[in-house]
Amino acid sequence: MVLKGKDVIDKVKEGVDLIADAVKVTLGPKGKNVILFNGMDKAYLTKDGISVASRVYSDDAAVNAGIQIAREASERTAKDGGDATTTTLVLVQALFSEGLKALESNTYDIMTLRNQFKIAADAFKLALKDHTRPLERNEKNARKIAYISANNDEDIANIVARAYGSIDENGTVIVERHPEPYTKLEVIEGSRYKLGIASKDFFSSKKKNEASYENAKVLLVNNEIKSIQSIGAAVGHCVTNKVPLVIIANDFTEACLAELYTNFVRGIVDILPIRAMGSEFHKRDLYADLSAITGAKVFDVASKQSLGLGDIDKVNCTLTQTVLYDKEHRKSYSDHIANLESQLESEMAEPIKALIRQRIQNLRGSIATIYVGGITEVEQSEKFDRIEDAVCAVRVAFEEGICDGGGATLWRISEKIKACPIVSSALKEPYKTLWNNTYGYSQDAVTPSKQESMNFATHKFENLGESGVIDPAKVVRLSVENAMSVAMQLLTTEAIVC
Repeated sequence: MVLKGKDVIDKVKEGVDLIADAVKVTLGPKGKNVILFNGMDKAYLTKDGISVASRVYSDDAAVNAGIQIAREASERTAKDGGDATTTTLVLVQALFSEGLKALESNTYDIMTLRNQFKIAADAFKLALKDHTRPLERNEKNARKIAYISANNDEDIANIVARAYGSIDENGTVIVERHPEPYTKLEVIEGSRYKLGIASKDFFSSKKKNEASYENAKVLLVNNEIKSIQSIGAAVGHCVTNKVPLVIIANDFTEACLAELYTNFVRGIVDILPIRAMGSEFHKRDLYADLSAITGAKVFDVASKQSLGLGDIDKVNCTLTQTVLYDKEHRKSYSDHIANLESQLESEMAEPIKALIRQRIQNLRGSIATIYVGGITEVEQSEKFDRIEDAVCAVRVAFEEGICDGGGATLWRISEKIKACPIVSSALKEPYKTLWNNTYGYSQDAVTPSKQESMNFATHKFENLGESGVIDPAKVVRLSVENAMSVAMQLLTTEAIVC
């Protein structure tokens, strides 16, 4: 099917309105629940905007295209900022709707409108800086951000706050699923990698399903180890000095594992073989980081180089992860982190920056992991999304600072960019939606002043910064940038093929 002209716009607008209207009822402390049900799984209630947005679809392919494109803006914001899924969709709907009116009334042609959007986007960024203030990194502030991000869920706010309160400023918080019905927090003061033990036979504790050693030697091998003879010098050194040997290699042949196990089970030497997974590029970075932590030189079994064993104070390994504890970091370790930080500053691609940032966090240690459980898979997924959003929102708040929440900052900035009335009007929509969700459409909204705005949780007109109603500035920025980008793409659409 091919649609052109007004038929395209009508279908796309129907899709944008469908997803935005379904999601925006959840916005704010007085937002309403939405029932999610696909006719098969157990129905459940949620106020999580991204959970609702992910389930909206239409049987009409053209309408569904509009839904998916609008959803893309919210997903970008959620991925990079961890919050503001609903706000982004409210902005997309407002920008698209007002843009259509301007084009249909010939107030603007498409090129003029595009230029207006660009001017407004630049003006918005500058204005946002004036409304942004730094956020002190502590558990109390983490709870405030997490509470708002998780739609006023105290349990989520508390566990996220505890996670941030348990690590230092260089630490990181990770969210993972686990098979139990409850959610728990685990804090590790070491460098954690997704490297599993090569065989359960090498567990030092069968009861705990793990291997744990202290004051061990480390051998890094960027190859498959086919026989124990190729690393005989390392094994012999550890046998002589009665120290455990940790071997991290691309792979081990069955014959090699059998030889290593013979030495292990006979008590000749404690051996921990670990497989390095991933692509060649991933392994290159992995071995460089492990070399910095342990001081080991990466060994190539095909070369004539001598074995450069490293040291580690403690290692703990399961089938899925390895944690390295290094109490006193050597100079090469600090130099390596400094080099990565330099790369981070010069890198432009966000995916690569995220990888470098993760490497730095792993090297510095201090990792808090929130393991999310649930009675059902659906419940777990919904809770996982909200916790992950809250964790990300807290992180970006500490990174780029905060501004007043509750739609107040967007409203105030809208007053400064009246040269583009479409964007100015759209920036007021989140506040209006919050007001409507709280008081209904029958009551006129009391607009924010320069210092105060409505606290929709307490129904008081107050200084939101002092009341703790705050948003991460990065999330606010991303919601506007992504909404404007997608709205402009939709406004320049002339045909659809589906």
